[in-house]
Amino acid sequence: MTIDGFKLDNVINAIDAARSYVRILKLQDGLTEEGMILRHDVDLDVEPAYVFSKRLEEVDVRSTFLFLTTCETYNVSSTRNRRMIRQMAESGFEIGLHFDPVADDSTDETSLVRRALSEKSQLEDVCGTAVTSMSLHNPGISGLEFRVDSLVNAYDPRIFGPDIYASDSRMREVDIPEFAARNKGRTSQLLLHPMHYSHAGEPYPAPMIEYALRHITNLDEDFCKNSAYKSARRDVTLIEHVNEFTKRKRSS
Repeated sequence: MTIDGFKLDNVINAIDAARSYVRILKLQDGLTEEGMILRHDVDLDVEPAYVFSKRLEEVDVRSTFLFLTTCETYNVSSTRNRRMIRQMAESGFEIGLHFDPVADDSTDETSLVRRALSEKSQLEDVCGTAVTSMSLHNPGISGLEFRVDSLVNAYDPRIFGPDIYASDSRMREVDIPEFAARNKGRTSQLLLHPMHYSHAGEPYPAPMIEYALRHITNLDEDFCKNSAYKSARRDVTLIEHVNEFTKRKRSS
């Protein structure tokens, strides 16, 4: 089973088609310019965001990618991720902060603002440019809302509301050209999560499986620098070892 709207080729073509109706904006420009803000919250993995950005470059679109500094599954400061994020910034994409308000136990506004500014500085060190925008991670779950005066907030009511906002959250397919046409003449916002898009456009749980396989492959490549690991692994990839291990566990 595939979902055509989640094929990477199709979503890039749809974004390109939307430009017949609206200008594509970065989040940092959304409060002062008219058009469709194109935003990407990076919840799980940097690599799909990087791939998505390279495809957007092919149609001469620049958008906003927002990264967590408190993510359980990626580290913005790792060598591989830092390189990709820095390249995205140098290619003209806006790098913003995806802020998780429940990453620690501080829930008062003063503490949240202080932590957001600290994470902003960390991300600026990674990307080499000023961070001027933010989005909250899972705001409906945390129930926490606050503002940082120096950052454009994706949930500002001027650019967020039932008529002017659309999202592919939970892999809901969005008719991007129709959304753009409907909002011609005003500022709207579209949120697309890069992890949802692939060559085949397969639905959940495929994005998570792809994530797991990608990281097993990266782990395997990294540990092959260890001669003892490489010798023990022989010519069998780590993924093949995982498959064999899983079979044994199921039969035991």
